[in-house]
Amino acid sequence: MFFTKLLILFVIVPVTELYILIEVGKKIGSLTTIGIIILTGIIGA
Repeated sequence: MFFTKLLILFVIVPVTELYILIEVGKKIGSLTTIGIIILTGIIGA
């Protein structure tokens, strides 16, 4: 049962993240969205 919940979590979180990125890209533009992704990656590293 634990592994089923874990599998669902590992599927739901990336799909949700991808959906949010697509919606943000529609609102502010794709290049700005890519820039934000790269910037957060640099800050997080």
